[in-house]
Amino acid sequence: SAFNDLDDLRRILHDCALDQDLQLMPAGTQTEIGERGVNLSGGQKQRVSLARAVAQSPGIVFLDDPLSAVDVHTEDHLVERLLFGRWRIVTRIMVTHRLKHLPKFDRIVVLDRGRIVAEGSYDDVKHAIPAEALMYADEPVRQVAPLPEKAGHTIVDGAEDAPRGDGRITDDEDRDVGAVRIDVYFAYVRAMIGKHPVMAPIVLLSLIGTAVAITVLPILQTSWLGYWTDMKAGPDAHLAVSPLNAVAIYGVIGVLVLSGWLGERLLWLYRSASAGKTIHDNALEGVLAAPLRFFDSTPMGRVLNRFARDMEGVDDHLSWNFEQSFKSLSQTIGSLILIIMVLPIITVVLVPVLWIYYRLQRDYRAAAREAKRMESIARSPRYAHFKEVVTGLDVIHGYGRERFFIDTYQEILTKYQRAFYCSIILNRWFSVRIPMISGIVAVATSIGIVMLAHQGAISTGIAGIVLTYALSFWASLNWTVRAFSEVESRMTSVERLRSYGKLTPEPQNTDQPAMAASVAWP
Repeated sequence: SAFNDLDDLRRILHDCALDQDLQLMPAGTQTEIGERGVNLSGGQKQRVSLARAVAQSPGIVFLDDPLSAVDVHTEDHLVERLLFGRWRIVTRIMVTHRLKHLPKFDRIVVLDRGRIVAEGSYDDVKHAIPAEALMYADEPVRQVAPLPEKAGHTIVDGAEDAPRGDGRITDDEDRDVGAVRIDVYFAYVRAMIGKHPVMAPIVLLSLIGTAVAITVLPILQTSWLGYWTDMKAGPDAHLAVSPLNAVAIYGVIGVLVLSGWLGERLLWLYRSASAGKTIHDNALEGVLAAPLRFFDSTPMGRVLNRFARDMEGVDDHLSWNFEQSFKSLSQTIGSLILIIMVLPIITVVLVPVLWIYYRLQRDYRAAAREAKRMESIARSPRYAHFKEVVTGLDVIHGYGRERFFIDTYQEILTKYQRAFYCSIILNRWFSVRIPMISGIVAVATSIGIVMLAHQGAISTGIAGIVLTYALSFWASLNWTVRAFSEVESRMTSVERLRSYGKLTPEPQNTDQPAMAASVAWP
């Protein structure tokens, strides 16, 4: 696309013996070259490099064995059309082991084991070269065909008889749509609890039990304080324990609460780390056993993205949100049960509010899930581009293409930032509406509880407990909705890694070892 003169481009392709190769490619010059040039032979790579050099119109050229991977006919073509044709007025310094065209060079330096053994014209140095190496040097060179009148017509400007196909070798990154499938959740839970027939149910019950325990214990601690307060203020005050003993019991329950929180945190951390390891190992085994076609059609940046950022999402974000969703859900249910038992009339407010919460989280989850998928896909080209720049830095500097790669990266980064910005805006949309609704309802609930306590419908101790948990109920409900929404968004990372774990492996075409690995070699 950098050429304004297509005729010059055709001549360059012909001089570098690429026109016949391009006619066999599905999209001519628009054919995509895979990473590391996987769809080019060694000779084609050399000729592409020569064509790049020709396009730069150099004044001096350094060539490191440019004929080593081409056949003899292509060698004749390159020598006649390029080295001593188009470049006849260019200074050429060339290292070669192909000596057929040695007599054409003006000055020859013969090296043997790093030392100069001869220097000068062909007649001056041929005595220092073994005779068998010069057996083709005096043979006549095959006449090279000139550039046809319409050479390269079908490979450059897309005429009617141009090759069909888009010339792509890399596949688009796969992306699921819609809600995350339930089997993805089951796969993550299975990775957390393991596959042992005895230990897996025990671990599952322990995870649920600790989440429930850290909900029940604080309620028990607060209920004890309300119960003792009512006893002290009621007619049976003489039956109440002393304030010192009441505080001691309150402190013992507090220690149990802290111990429960510590145990729950350690257990969930350990099992989350185990889940991340299992998911990582399964994906790694799938990639290691994948057929070579997978690596030809998949940029390494895409693989790095899944094993870097997607694994970070599983290890850090998903594990924490998965734990928080269970904890906040148990706290929400516990607070709800307590409030309804003490103040049944509040169900009149709860039902419509919960319906509003459901509608908001449904809309948010659907949008946030797809935004996270698009963000993950938009991140892969950043890794791929960075890898290409690092591995090809010498070529980029050599051809002065720094600005092109900078502009390309800025374009890739802009696309990623648009996807990331969508996730942030969706998060803010949710964060504004949910607290606003919960704040209004919390104020109304608090006013109702205070009025009931003022009229003597409930005791002051019960009013304090209900008021405490009424306020915490809306906060925990906010966090429950957010945590579950975030879990579904982050579960897309598990979804993407699982796709690598389910890659079709390379067929086993080798025989099994004749001897066991434990057999000692003589």
